[in-house]
Amino acid sequence: MGFLNDLFGDEAARDRALAQGFEQYRDSMSTYLTEFEDRMLANIADVRTAEQADIAALQEAFAQQAKVFDDIVMGSLTEGFDSAQAKLDQGFSMEQDDIRRMSESAELRQMAQNSLTGLSQTSFGQSQLGAIRTEGEREVRRAEEKYRMADIELQLDRARTMSTAGQQQVDLIGNQAGSLSDLRRAYTTSISGLQTSLAERMLEGGENIAEGGFDTAMGRAQNIGTGFNLGGALVGAGLSLATGGIAKSLGIPMGGDD
Repeated sequence: MGFLNDLFGDEAARDRALAQGFEQYRDSMSTYLTEFEDRMLANIADVRTAEQADIAALQEAFAQQAKVFDDIVMGSLTEGFDSAQAKLDQGFSMEQDDIRRMSESAELRQMAQNSLTGLSQTSFGQSQLGAIRTEGEREVRRAEEKYRMADIELQLDRARTMSTAGQQQVDLIGNQAGSLSDLRRAYTTSISGLQTSLAERMLEGGENIAEGGFDTAMGRAQNIGTGFNLGGALVGAGLSLATGGIAKSLGIPMGGDD
């Protein structure tokens, strides 16, 4: 029985060795995968933190850029056109005053001259005064027309300039949005790559553990009965030798004997 115990004892030892080897491999792989997952998740968290910080900084810079554009460009344009409008109005008002003073002065001179020449009460003298008043009114109308044309041109120029500046502002906002979108896309690509690497490595590790478990199970299955089969073969061989010897001693022919 000691011989058979040795045979089957080897089979049990091999089975335990296979089981222990797989457990050690599985534990080592599980530890590695856990540590790898923790590192990758930490990296992803760091990238997300950096993304939020960069987006916040970029948005702050964009806000400052928009404020500068509003204050310097739009503000300067508005101030400039307002100043031009005020000067145009002031110039028209002064021109009207000058026309009135010149007309009144001319009328007074003509009245004085009519008085000296005795034409004050004549129709000719009155027609001269009327002509001076009419010319003064005509000058006022010409000044008003000139003012209206200048004011229209100023308003059109203001509209064109402000429209161009407004389009530049829209382009600026569009460029800002594009830059922000590019930044988000770059971080999304980076995070997606990290997540894909994590998933692939975890899947690969799980598959390796599963394959190791399968190979171990197959090894253990193939190991079962190896002691029995080996012992049976040896016992069979011993019986054959024993029975062969008995037959020969009794003179019984065996296979292969004449």
